[in-house]
Amino acid sequence: MARSAIPLLRWVEGRQAYELSLAEGAARPVGLDDDGWLSALEEAGSFAFEGRAGRLSVIRERRARGAGYWYAYRSSGRRTRKRYLGRASSVTPARLEEVAAALSPASVTQGASDEEGSAPDHVPASLLLSKIQPPRLPGALIARPQLWQRLDAAMERKIVLLVAPVGAGKTTLAGQWLEQSPARRPLAWVALDSGDDDLYRFWRLLLTACQAWCPQATRDALSSLAGAWLPPFASPSIDEVLTTFLNDLVRQHMCAGLLVLDDYHCIRDARIHQTLSFFLQHLPDPFQVLLLTRAEPDQLPLLSWRARGQMAELHASELRLTSEETTTFVQQNFVEPLPMGAIAQLDTMLQGWIAGLRLLSFTRPARLLAEAVGHTPATREEQASDLPAIPYRPLLDYLVAEVLDTQPAPLQHLLLQLSVVERLNASLCEAMSETQDGYERLEAVVRAGLFLEALDGAWYRFHTLFLEALRREAATRLDVRERHELLLKASRWYERHGLVGEAVETSLQAAEFTRAARLIEQMGDQEELSELSTLRRWLSTMPEPVLRAHPLLCWLAALALQLSQENISDAEQRRVDSLLDMAEAAWRESAQQDLIGLLPVFHAMRSWRLGQVMPAINYARQALNHLPAAGLEESLRIFRAICLFMAGIGEMYEAQFEEARAALLEAYQIALPRKDQHFARGMLVLVAFCCYLLGELRQAHTYYQQLLVATRESGDREVLGQTLLGLATISFEWNQLEWCEQLVREALSLAPDEHGDLHHTTCLLQIQLSHAHGDLAAARQQLAELLPRLRMHPGLEAQQRLRNAELLAARLALSGGDLQSVERLLSLPILRQEEKADIMRARLLMAQGQPRQAIQLLEPLVETMQGWHPRSELQIVLALAYAASQDGRGARYWLQQALAQTSGEGLVRLFVAEGEIMAGLLRQVLPVLNEPSLRAHTQHVLSSFVSQPHARSARQPGPALTAQEIRVLQLLATGASNQQIARELVVSVNTVKDHLKHIYQKLGVSNRLQATMAYETHHQPER
Repeated sequence: MARSAIPLLRWVEGRQAYELSLAEGAARPVGLDDDGWLSALEEAGSFAFEGRAGRLSVIRERRARGAGYWYAYRSSGRRTRKRYLGRASSVTPARLEEVAAALSPASVTQGASDEEGSAPDHVPASLLLSKIQPPRLPGALIARPQLWQRLDAAMERKIVLLVAPVGAGKTTLAGQWLEQSPARRPLAWVALDSGDDDLYRFWRLLLTACQAWCPQATRDALSSLAGAWLPPFASPSIDEVLTTFLNDLVRQHMCAGLLVLDDYHCIRDARIHQTLSFFLQHLPDPFQVLLLTRAEPDQLPLLSWRARGQMAELHASELRLTSEETTTFVQQNFVEPLPMGAIAQLDTMLQGWIAGLRLLSFTRPARLLAEAVGHTPATREEQASDLPAIPYRPLLDYLVAEVLDTQPAPLQHLLLQLSVVERLNASLCEAMSETQDGYERLEAVVRAGLFLEALDGAWYRFHTLFLEALRREAATRLDVRERHELLLKASRWYERHGLVGEAVETSLQAAEFTRAARLIEQMGDQEELSELSTLRRWLSTMPEPVLRAHPLLCWLAALALQLSQENISDAEQRRVDSLLDMAEAAWRESAQQDLIGLLPVFHAMRSWRLGQVMPAINYARQALNHLPAAGLEESLRIFRAICLFMAGIGEMYEAQFEEARAALLEAYQIALPRKDQHFARGMLVLVAFCCYLLGELRQAHTYYQQLLVATRESGDREVLGQTLLGLATISFEWNQLEWCEQLVREALSLAPDEHGDLHHTTCLLQIQLSHAHGDLAAARQQLAELLPRLRMHPGLEAQQRLRNAELLAARLALSGGDLQSVERLLSLPILRQEEKADIMRARLLMAQGQPRQAIQLLEPLVETMQGWHPRSELQIVLALAYAASQDGRGARYWLQQALAQTSGEGLVRLFVAEGEIMAGLLRQVLPVLNEPSLRAHTQHVLSSFVSQPHARSARQPGPALTAQEIRVLQLLATGASNQQIARELVVSVNTVKDHLKHIYQKLGVSNRLQATMAYETHHQPER
């Protein structure tokens, strides 16, 4: 049979009037504020509206008693939004136009803050979307404007705490208030349950919901959480992740936002309370939090919030229905009419408990009222408890007798079957009931008023109390085998749909420990494994025989116990050792030599977590001897990658950069197929760094550019900071100073921690930039501020960074002519064994007029100097020393060696940093270069001198030299030593040194050779 057309109320532009077309084809005009026309639609119960502001579907939700309420719906894409219209008298064309405008896509986009929430862009596959979206409002509602106004007033505070027992209407009130509120703000809604009592799971859920506030900042925070237990970078604490997220909210000038935490009483982990307290304390003012809970969360600093006036509170007494509201609700929604005396009795018994009324609205409550005669109202203490202040158990019994038992037997059985899971959808319903009409069945349950609430995202859940009643009955009506099969079916469905956590939970409820063990063993997903508290809880329920039969579970249990907390007790340590012993015994017994490699993996990860880098590297190398490159189970390959990373770091410490790159590249390739790419990107940034250390700057640049695109898209701030630093360093070597400066600024903005490695290394590059621009004073000031922080840090990398900083200080002192400071710095214990310090000693000798001694110091180092940068610098300084010794042949030889070493990678800065004297040497050597690529490189380097500070300062000297300084400079140009100049001018050697210091400063040079070149430039005509 063809479906009947529904009535249509539409705006007719030509007539400038509304017209109602009924199903029979008749049409009648309707005025703007006309409400009488709706009586013609009583039988239909629904109609379509096409107005000037858009289209709506309008439906009346019927009640057995009363006329029911009308609601407007509007679909956009896959999303349907709903708005309450009210009784028939409120449904006028004017009201419909108002709602159509409010529900229009343009309105939603402009507001960018749909109260009902929208699906975030980045949602982990293992997360139920319905947990971060507000539930749909139930049909049986009464308007409560006084409470809406109370919430409006409460929103003047940062935190609003709504405490009331189960069924008091907390969630419904919040939903109603958001639905009716004219304020539009980005909404983050989180529906918590007991499974969320895990530090990382809680914050992953909350931050995913907060994408409604600031998607980019949220992606950054989620990326940090995803790699929280994996190398390559130091695991950020939750406080660090939240600090970065909160700072991003401030920087991006978000105007407002609301976070709703529903059912917060499910959270018991003290670490969650602590981190949430930190989060709420530092949440920017435009953002607010609404906490819905059955009991006061005593572990949060409620007293402090109250004292500071930061928190508003609503309690159960305010949520209770008044006698008038109870009467209105009963008259509008109950199946059978009740006399006023019975309503009064019901009000006394339920004491305004709205869930009780809603649960009774589809039943005949006469028997319950009769049983409740003589019921004593609850005391204040009982009212303050977690249970509702009503005859709780009798109501559950009544729900079974008057609701469940009155349904057809097949429907009763279906309800009991579905009660074994918390949330369900059509597909899960079909899997559990072995039918093909899951959606129709669920919608039938909803329409029948059987307390099944529709959530966004095609998910449903039973009302809390009705679910408890169903589960109590299921425990007696369903035999153990059927309940077991239902849980098993649910677990299989969850597994097929990638909800591994739910699959494990239902397997454990079914006591299918072997199946749960298999699921956990196959869990190679980083997000799941990082929820170490949840992993501990799962494995703690495993019987000992199952653990012994699954040695990998023993290993995972030990790992979760060790890594889920900073310090473990002696008893927990004994348990860890026992689990590892069980795993090792089982693997040896079954001759699984490969898996024995997981034991040193455990010790490597524990040592790394404790900051014991060298033991971690040694354990990682042991593990790699057991874990094969091929044939290893997919879920275990990530642990080989972790060991490859640690071994690669060990190779880098030993300056074996080829071997390090190979190990890190394999780790990257293992990590690349994984869903979360934080680890893979971390590996690639280290591969790029190895390429840089090998002198392959072009290859490193390619990797860094690849990472730049990936990290900007993903919001991986830590890897992005390392990438920007790598690109800036290469740009500096290519003498692209302006681009380098931009990259350094952005890298520093991502590394606000003044004590962090990235910040320190970037600051060193910033100081070199200041020096390159000729701003010696700024460079010295920046280094003076950095050095104390560097000296506070132990560790191999920190010590090398400090050595580099002290050498840079010596270079700055030399540029300023402060030779005594150079001598002092080079005598520091930290530089005594530093090979690169010999290059600076040679520069000092040249500044003191001893180029031959500099040559004698440097030439033996040519074969032993490690690293392309110091090796190239050594060759350049040798060329300058030979030139200062008036040995043109030696100067040209070493200069050609340096050019050959640097031409393939386009290195420029090494030459330009030496100033105009180097430009003169390059011009001298250019005619004798026969290799085209070498000539092209030399010409490119020479072209870079045009805009350099040293070149400008040489041609445009600062303050004029005194007569005595000119005489010193003339003697210096002849090659005279300090002693010879002193004898000639009849002054002391120290006086000569003072004159030279002032000469260097005025000419903008740093050594005798540059000063001589500057003198010749200014006092001889150019050719």
